[in-house]
Amino acid sequence: MVLLNTDVTGDLQFTDFVNGVPTKAFGQLAVTGILRVQLGQVITSFTVDDTFSTTGTDGVTPITVLGASITLHSTSTGERTLEFQLLPSGAGEELIVRGNKTVDFENSDGSTTSASLFIDLRLTR
Repeated sequence: MVLLNTDVTGDLQFTDFVNGVPTKAFGQLAVTGILRVQLGQVITSFTVDDTFSTTGTDGVTPITVLGASITLHSTSTGERTLEFQLLPSGAGEELIVRGNKTVDFENSDGSTTSASLFIDLRLTR
């Protein structure tokens, strides 16, 4: 699988910290591009448009942080869970944020094939 013409934009801010852990968030995150996949002898394309924004009072959503998982309870696409990892990288750090989305491909016989698409965003500082 190859994701082409990828565009990642977003601004997700965390607030209302309790013991160093955020309890609310606001903002948006978007990952767009063209996914190319080979299914058997056929190469097919799928447009990826995974865009969401937080909703709720003034656009703020409550969140739950459990281990390396952040659940945003109210977004424009429903409840969303993001996995994260913070690793040393050279003299700085690398933040990896992982989201996933289920995509459906239509087969030539009219049936569909579902697949899970995992998207890793890597930010280095």
